[in-house]
Amino acid sequence: MDIEKLVADRYDKLPPGQKQVAKYLSTNPFEFSMSTVAQIANEVDKSETTVIRLSYNLGFDRFSQLQKKLQKHFLESAGGTKAIETQDAEENSQSNSLKEIINKDIFILQNMLNNLDKENFNQAVELLMEADDLKIGGHLASYSAAHWFHLKMNLMRNNVSYLSEELNPFESYMEENKFTVVFLISMPSYAAETLRLAKIAKEQGAKIIALTDRRLSPVGRMADICLTTDIEVHSKVMISMSTVMTYLNLLTSGIEEKYGDKIATRVNKILNLYSKEKMVLE
Repeated sequence: MDIEKLVADRYDKLPPGQKQVAKYLSTNPFEFSMSTVAQIANEVDKSETTVIRLSYNLGFDRFSQLQKKLQKHFLESAGGTKAIETQDAEENSQSNSLKEIINKDIFILQNMLNNLDKENFNQAVELLMEADDLKIGGHLASYSAAHWFHLKMNLMRNNVSYLSEELNPFESYMEENKFTVVFLISMPSYAAETLRLAKIAKEQGAKIIALTDRRLSPVGRMADICLTTDIEVHSKVMISMSTVMTYLNLLTSGIEEKYGDKIATRVNKILNLYSKEKMVLE
């Protein structure tokens, strides 16, 4: 497969971000074929969604399909026909596909551990608990993670609210002696509503903590504290949020470790209320 010709034929019609990914693909085809979406996105300083969309614009149904074509090309060049047949048989099995997804998430989690900015992390833990008001938001792919985090933080402290598109929850920002922290989750594809909330929060003087996939994402650039973790985009509809949930779990664990005595009474009181009102089964 002549990858340079494929890219050249479609290059002029690509959006600017995808052109940068295409250049990397043309000049580093082997590295591209062996890297995760997250690694490529980090290399060209673009979102993982941009990398995925390039594969669609080059005529592939999935990013993995483009990679397999590249890998097959290199194996054939090396005379590895038998290896290709074996590899194709393995890749067609469901178990192998599931293993690949899990291994990619493990790789991202290991990378997160190795590159965790402990200073930013510890500052975020303190702000999440010390703020007078904590507001949490996230939309599209980030919606479920933001709701989970809102539930956990509401269990550990008071004055926690979820940012809704229908309401304007920023009216209290200018109240005297009131310190507000806004925690926003923004993963590809980046929701315009989350950026809108960040702009309003900044204008009103709130402190912004962002959890995103890269420092230069739209919300990441506006944040006072930017926490980052890669995500794995498998296809148009398969965006893995497992690493995002792991980071949120790290934050809640960090809070429990630092503020254990402070939150214990509140947590027990709420859990007892749940049981008394039969809100939970066990």
